[in-house]
Amino acid sequence: MPPLDLNNLRAFVDVVERGGVRDAARASGVPKSTLSRRLATLETQLGTRLINRTTRRLRLTEGGRLLFERCAPALAAVGEAAAAVDELQREPRGLLRVSAPPTFGQLFLGELAAEFLERYADVRLAIDLSDRHVDVVAEGYDVALRSGAALADSSLVRRDLGATGVRCLASPRYLEARGEPRTPRDLERHECLLYGSADPSGGQTWAFEAGGRVRHVRVRGRFAANSLPALVDAAARGLGVVRTLAFLARHEIAQGRLVAVLEAFPCAPNRLTALYPAAKRPSAKLRALLEFLAQRLSTPPWAAPALDGPQASPAPPARRAAPLPAEQRPVGRAKAPRAARAGGRPAPSR
Repeated sequence: MPPLDLNNLRAFVDVVERGGVRDAARASGVPKSTLSRRLATLETQLGTRLINRTTRRLRLTEGGRLLFERCAPALAAVGEAAAAVDELQREPRGLLRVSAPPTFGQLFLGELAAEFLERYADVRLAIDLSDRHVDVVAEGYDVALRSGAALADSSLVRRDLGATGVRCLASPRYLEARGEPRTPRDLERHECLLYGSADPSGGQTWAFEAGGRVRHVRVRGRFAANSLPALVDAAARGLGVVRTLAFLARHEIAQGRLVAVLEAFPCAPNRLTALYPAAKRPSAKLRALLEFLAQRLSTPPWAAPALDGPQASPAPPARRAAPLPAEQRPVGRAKAPRAARAGGRPAPSR
């Protein structure tokens, strides 16, 4: 037997529950002729009569009673499931699985996660912190959060959530001992604290912007860590210059333990990107998370439009040198006699 059409089964159950085709048509909005045709199609497919019809009432046959007793609860469960799915689309609820790099964990796992869960009490959050490339669809993630990720998979949708400010910072004690860098190239002579787990002697390339141009500088140091808070703490203890998300150091900046350097050469901001499965419509819980992050990343301290607390003094403007006294001015080259300029011949007499 071929699969039964759910529309025909639904018509049958509606007619039985309403006590007739006319009342079922009025309640469902389906024409009487359509309901009658669906009943006839179902009986033909099953090879038996389901309802004995009279002018005043209908009576179920034995087969009709058996079909109704089995199908009515099943169709009700299908309706409840559809309503639950629709509610998921309208109200944030359920488990939200997120893949994110460790740096984002330092951004999100604190007050932002607490604020999000407090706002959406029916959402459960599971965050996997890893730098590995994940298959969002195959591994069952709702979204992968990455720093400026490009979209290489056509089965995913990319959304830019915003950017967090990046600054170069150092402790006053370090700057007093080593001097303040005035240009990015000055960092080549400084101890720089590097993000990562590789040997810091290999160095890294830091990018700066000035006058619409990007400058790349190769920096080195003796300390590296794959934890930005650890690097911020090391910088506050005077180990060197750190390049980090500004909001992670806001307390050290407010206390005067760190000051900004190279403010005339801003670092490119760190952009956060969301990658999620391409679907007709993302779930309500995913939409809620994306809107929440986009809104929060656009406001301080996450966006970090400016730094609070003591700041390193900017480089003094270049001054034009004062003119030297007359006695110290270089003497110009004496003019050669006219005879020498004329090739050794004496100048003609007048």
